[in-house]
Amino acid sequence: MSYSLKKKDRLKSKKTIGELFEGRQTIKKGSFILYYNVKKGDKNSIKISFSASKKKLPRAVDRNRMKRLMREAFRFEKPKLLEEIEGENVQLALMLVGLSEKLPKLEEVQEKIKLILSRLIKEIKSVQT
Repeated sequence: MSYSLKKKDRLKSKKTIGELFEGRQTIKKGSFILYYNVKKGDKNSIKISFSASKKKLPRAVDRNRMKRLMREAFRFEKPKLLEEIEGENVQLALMLVGLSEKLPKLEEVQEKIKLILSRLIKEIKSVQT
């Protein structure tokens, strides 16, 4: 079980990011929104990007800290997500956006991301069946 978040796991394609926002599939928990797009593929893959609201966190230092917290929390939940979607043959494009006006603790971020990802798994399984 690898808790890494490698460069190949990052969502960088402008086309894919555009499709994320056009599809408007979202999950919101607290001050986090997950935009997601599920496609059928020949193998499982997860691409993710992180963002923090400039309106809510005007200082770049705070936005970077928020993104770092989200990355760290997702990194620990990624193996569970991969385990749950195993055999589904889906390609996930995800963008996690932090909308908090103050920096949360890592434990709070982990809790919210865990809830968001469990809901994402339910959505994927309901679409697949």
